Amino acid sequence: MTNTELPDENAYRFIAILNKKIEIGKLFNALGHMTAGLAGGFEKGKEMCFLRYLDKEGGIHPNISHFPFIVLKADNSNQIRTVRKKALSKNILYTDFTSTMTVGTSKEQIQKNG
Repeated sequence: MTNTELPDENAYRFIAILNKKIEIGKLFNALGHMTAGLAGGFEKGKEMCFLRYLDKEGGIHPNISHFPFIVLKADNSNQIRTVRKKALSKNILYTDFTSTMTVGTSKEQIQKNG
């Protein structure tokens, strides 16, 4: 894909809103899960426009997003809940990660909370 074939960078955005009260390791874990969920949950994956970059030594850097990835911080989970409700009301693709997802395996979490 050449630069002239790339879609407008403002057509889509990835936005992560992280609770600033949560410790950094848990935040990065949540961010990783949410990012994987967004990429895996989007039916039209090619529209996400992941690029294959080559560095000056010829090294390959696959699956780099063409679209911006913006990370914001929230003061508390209520702010995140408000954004989630707004995304739902506007039919915006989203994923989230709650404190109940941090204890045990996925199977244990589903059995406990599902």
